[in-house]
Parts: sequence; C-alpha cells; structure tokens
Amino acid sequence: MTPGAYYSLFSEDESIGALIYSRDMIKVMYPLILLLSTGTGFVFLVQGNIYDFISYMFVIPLLVSLPVLFEHFSHRPSHYRTHIDRLVFAIVALNIPGSLFLHEQFSQFQYDRFLHFSVGILLMPLAYYLLLFLCPSLTFSRSSLLGIFFILFIGLFLWEGNQFLRDKFFHSKTFYDYSQGIVQDFWEDIMFGSVGLVISTAVLVRQGILRKPSKRLSC
Repeated sequence: MTPGAYYSLFSEDESIGALIYSRDMIKVMYPLILLLSTGTGFVFLVQGNIYDFISYMFVIPLLVSLPVLFEHFSHRPSHYRTHIDRLVFAIVALNIPGSLFLHEQFSQFQYDRFLHFSVGILLMPLAYYLLLFLCPSLTFSRSSLLGIFFILFIGLFLWEGNQFLRDKFFHSKTFYDYSQGIVQDFWEDIMFGSVGLVISTAVLVRQGILRKPSKRLSC
C-alpha cells in the first residue's frame, strides 16, 4: 500500500460523484469480504479445524454485516461504509494467509510481526470511520483521539488474552509461536501492533481531523 493510497483512506470528499463511487464500491467490497471469509471457513472445515471454521464462516461475516444492518434499519446510507469495507477487507485478507499456513509452515519468516504491525495501522482509521459512520457530526479533539488510541492499545492485550483462552478451551494454537518463546512472541505482538497504532494516529493528525468539539452534538 503506497502512502498516497493510505492517505486516500481519509478523504472526506462528499461530492455526488464521490458518493456514487462509494455506493458502487460497497456493492463490490461487502460480497467480496463474505466470499473470502466463508471460502476460508470451508477450507478449515475440510481440514477439521472447527474453531477457525466457525470464526471465518460465521463470526467474521456477522461482524462485517453489522454496518449493513445498521444502514438498513436506520435508513441512513453513509459513504463511510466504503472506507470501513476496504479496511475490513484488508484486515481479513491479511489474516487468512497466516491462519491457513504461514504461522505454522513458515514460522521462521515471522509473518505474525508483519500482521500485527499492519493490523495496528488499520485499526485506528477503522475506529475513526466506524465512529463517523454511527455519528457523522462527531468531531475529534486531541483528548478523544488519545482515548481511542488507548482503548485500541488495551485491545491488543485483550486480543492476546482471547488467543490464550481459545487455545486452552479449543486446543488451537493461536497463542503459540512455532519458532520462539511465548513470552517473547507476546511482547513482540504488542510492540508491533503499538507501532502500527502510533503511525496511523500520526497520519490522522496530519490529515487535520482534530477540531474543537461542538457543544451540541447530534448524530
């Protein structure tokens, strides 16, 4: 992903042309995410990996469908869906190679480091656009952006805890590294994810999203 492509994720163009493009992109990206996720889930079913089968076949499609359901029942289409779908597609697409074979069969390449760094970069804009999707008139101050950062930072630890519990109860190997100690792997995951968060937060600030919050906020 080039810097220009990354910065384009933060475009606030609301022209008619941009909105038409946005809806066209949604028609493509949402089914593509579902196809990618459920196809991967089918592979895990064939392999007998029930936990990952459930994750990719049901959990991820359900989470991806939440914005669609929100739009449907609120009757409030939003061009922010384009950004959300592109970011979710990138996160899902980045996770699939690791889940299928890279973590286990090519552990010496430490794909996990790249994955946590990349997802760390994508999480901040995803949170940003999700909030705007829910409340388009929302404004961001330095304190609110810092709050989002720390929530996502804590989320990195919670994700590692989730992987530990998954391995304990479902006998998977998500909280496990095939080529180094688990303590080192744990802190590397946190470190690379945190660096990604810092970079994406800096990009958001550079794009000038910080504004004085309105006294009366109506979503």
